[in-house]
Order: sequence, then C-alpha cells, then structure tokens
Amino acid sequence: MPELPEVETIRRGLEKRLIGRKLTDVEILSPKSAIGNMQEVVGCRIIEVDRRAKVLRLSFEKELNLLFHLKMTGQLIYRHREDRLAGGHPTHDWHADLPNKSTRIIFDFDDQSRLFFNDMRKFGWCKVATDKEVEALFTAEYGPEPLSSGFSTKYLHDLGKRLPNRPIKQLIMDQSLIAGIGNIYADESLFMARISPLRRAGEVSEVEWRRLYD
Repeated sequence: MPELPEVETIRRGLEKRLIGRKLTDVEILSPKSAIGNMQEVVGCRIIEVDRRAKVLRLSFEKELNLLFHLKMTGQLIYRHREDRLAGGHPTHDWHADLPNKSTRIIFDFDDQSRLFFNDMRKFGWCKVATDKEVEALFTAEYGPEPLSSGFSTKYLHDLGKRLPNRPIKQLIMDQSLIAGIGNIYADESLFMARISPLRRAGEVSEVEWRRLYD
C-alpha cells in the first residue's frame, strides 16, 4: 500500500524525467480508473511534479493537472528506451512487459517515453483537475504532513485532547488530521513509540506523544 514516503520517491523520480515533456496521447484501458476528460491535457507540457499526502500531481500548462491516487495496489511505471522507473505497490509488473492485464491508463510523451498507470484491484484513480480544484481539494481534505512546520508534539497532544475517545491508530490515519500516514507507517511508528494502537488518544501522555512525534 503506497503511502507518503513511497509516493514522494515516485515524485522525485518522475520530476527528473517529465518536466518539460509534452503529453501526446492518452489511452484509457479501464474507464473506472480515469476521472474527467483526459484529452484536456493532451498537447500540454508538464511544468511541475509535486505531491500532497499520498496524491501525486502532474502540473501542466493552462492550469491543468493530473492527480494520481494509488490506493492499495496502484503503480506508476515510466519507460524510455533502457530507462525504467517503477513505484507503488511492488509486484513483478515493475519489471514485466507492458501494457498487461493490470494496466489501466497509458500516457505517451513527445520523446517516445511512456507512463503506465497499473492497478490490479482498480481502487486507485487518475483525475483531471484545474489548479483551483486541486488547491480546494488539498486544503479541504488534508491536515499537515509529518515533516511540515505545522506538525509538532503540541499538535498531536491537542488532537488527543480534542478527540479523546478515538483509538490512536485511527486518529493518526485520519487524512484530515495528519496527511500521508497509512496502515504501515501507523503500525511502525506506534510500535517504535511503544504505544498500543488500541489505546484511546485521551489516554496517551505528553511523553508518549513526544516519542510518537520523534
């Protein structure tokens, strides 16, 4: 299940390869995976590759964007001659011939490179959105990220006071409160902080919040 660190790793790899590239064609093999009119971005160049929480954003000219959420089994696989970059849910598809039965959308670029959106279980999605729609989505649905300036021990402690009856694992996985944490990193961070995931947030001490923050 790709979470914030995995999506950030994909972002860094694609940033080196896609900035300045023009999208020349989009082939949708699974309509369920594509939200909006993908043809709107055909002919546009990518000007930025960024991320918010677990959502990857390809920013194009004309204030248009492609947003990707990989959910449980999504993958993004870039291929250009001998260069190949794969990220997301780890399977043999990272190295296999593409497209295959898990390929949902194929993006072609002006240098003959291709980006494959694969998703075995079809929970992930790719969405076309304007700059204003993206900013509204990111502001409304996501809290601070763990490495952002808005995230602190005090912020966590205050969450515990505000939502004392919520199990702590459920609390830190709530994307509106803390962006980017999923099942894997919730489990690992709670284990390292020596806090049971079943504990209610109001029972967690300030010292424990500090350990969890660290």
